[in-house]
Amino acid sequence: MIDLSRTRRELLAEIEAPDIPCEPPSDITDPRVAATDARVCLSGRGRDDLFPLLKLALSERFRTVPRLNLTLDLLMPLKNALGNAYRHGNATDPAKAVSVEIVLTRKGAFIAVTDQGPGFDVALTFRRFQEQQDYFVHFGFGFRNMHRAMSTVSYENGGRTVLLCYRPIEDPDHASSSCFPSACESTNTTGEFGRGDVFPKILDAEWMQACLSAELPEFGNGRARLESCRVYATRGRAGDDCVNRYVLRVAVHDGGPAETRILTGRLHASEAAARADFEAAAKLREAKLSKHVRIPPVARLTGEPRLVLYDFDSWLDLGEYLSYQGKLRSVRRCVGKFGRALARLHRTQCAFPDAEPDGADLQPVSSIFFASSRAGGPTQGLILEDLRQTCSASRLLPMMMRPIASAARPS
Repeated sequence: MIDLSRTRRELLAEIEAPDIPCEPPSDITDPRVAATDARVCLSGRGRDDLFPLLKLALSERFRTVPRLNLTLDLLMPLKNALGNAYRHGNATDPAKAVSVEIVLTRKGAFIAVTDQGPGFDVALTFRRFQEQQDYFVHFGFGFRNMHRAMSTVSYENGGRTVLLCYRPIEDPDHASSSCFPSACESTNTTGEFGRGDVFPKILDAEWMQACLSAELPEFGNGRARLESCRVYATRGRAGDDCVNRYVLRVAVHDGGPAETRILTGRLHASEAAARADFEAAAKLREAKLSKHVRIPPVARLTGEPRLVLYDFDSWLDLGEYLSYQGKLRSVRRCVGKFGRALARLHRTQCAFPDAEPDGADLQPVSSIFFASSRAGGPTQGLILEDLRQTCSASRLLPMMMRPIASAARPS
């Protein structure tokens, strides 16, 4: 909730933040972020630069927290703060930066998001929001998300800095002495595959970096160089069932700043299934169904032919999105977009073979689109980032989504 009376000192004391004398790391993928008391400082242009990395790092840090709670109480307010800093604070000026300071302790997280804009009258704006005045462009959407979150939100620096204080509530079924993994646990990347020695290669950052450097065309033609690869294995209650993420730090040879890319990897039960998935994605991408339906580029590695990589990082599934929106008109909007995507798919000349019976995750593309139109039933294969802007649909990253009727946030 928004409480403008709270100060930085009070919020830091709330998570029992110690003095950290060492220079804070600027790399959010630093392993210390997942396992110890840490302070991280980084900057970028705004939400699109910063949020994907912050989402992965904070989901790993608080992986014992139910995913929906983490999304509504921390990730969504953070996303709103980053978006506001870029759009309203910096007025989308590419020359201005958005700075983020994160302090992590065993009690929670403190995050400060700062823009380089002129600031604003926070008290007046918040009063207008509380009185529901016709003032906000998007009806106070960002303020509403922050105010209903369990995190404490305040401002300083004349409105240029948003302060978020998050204290996770432990689930009794997963209670422990800590809300995040120990250093030992954070390095155990067995992920969803069970024993770590069964699929060691795809969870080995050095092996993946070597393969990607050798096989992806952008690294083979001399235009760019892969500086580092960090593996985020899906595990814990904050995981999103989208398998593993690979965070790549890419240096371009024209002297520009290094870029960050996030790939999502899906390991199939057989090479044939991986090949079918790859070919189906390529056909859907070539079909160009709609600007609202985005099919991510895909790649396969000869070193592990069962692995398919997608240049895409999912954000919300359908149940989470509807819980986040909380309005019937959002359901109508979703159904309309699904219907239009389904109609465009049927108008294309794409033909797909039946899926191989090597697991429940391999469904024909047409059935995935059809399943997405069933109200209240489980939907498989539909990935939603932010339906106010776009939705991505394919068989690439199948998910079993909760029925709409059970999508309400737990009390």
